[in-house]
Amino acid sequence: MPLPKGVKEIGGIVLVVVGLVFVVIGARDLYQGFSKSKDANVLSASDVEQAVADSALLDTALEPKTGLSYQFPKQWKAEGLEGGGVQYGTLDGVANIRISADDFSGDEVTVTPELYRDSVKQQIDDMQKEQPITYTFLTEGKTTVSELPGYEWTYKLLVNDVPAAGAQVWVVKDNKVMVMTYSALENIYDTFFPTFQAMVQSITQQ
Repeated sequence: MPLPKGVKEIGGIVLVVVGLVFVVIGARDLYQGFSKSKDANVLSASDVEQAVADSALLDTALEPKTGLSYQFPKQWKAEGLEGGGVQYGTLDGVANIRISADDFSGDEVTVTPELYRDSVKQQIDDMQKEQPITYTFLTEGKTTVSELPGYEWTYKLLVNDVPAAGAQVWVVKDNKVMVMTYSALENIYDTFFPTFQAMVQSITQQ
């Protein structure tokens, strides 16, 4: 596949994006969470109500690679991820929000939100040929977060035939990319999407 005009190949691909890895891992965790509960519909109304109540943004964290801070639901389970990043989850993994970052400050290429998008899409196309995961993009476009250039999209996905949905926002600062990824089973996606939006809006430059 030819590289986009003006883009230098790095490590055999356009950009090696860690953010995509967390999308894939998040999708697999969704399937595991779904398997535990057998069906998201078996979640009681009180369980969901409590999870929503626990979704208030109560604490602040710093993403170390980019130096950007963000707020997160203190009552959600936080887990450090191999290779860097952190996941905040609720309802046994049926919904989760992941924070990751890619540092291209030592590379010759100038990273833009659109270049990052193209690299992620290329890898998603490759991944779908090897994994039981299917993406359908719904919306996408440029955005600005804390006066930084960014990009956002939403999508549906099938993970081993389990319907799920997701949203992802990334911002670029000093050739570094912070990625925030929301994943949930499709029938509760809308319930925790406002939490994801609030986390995105809380991103602040230090």
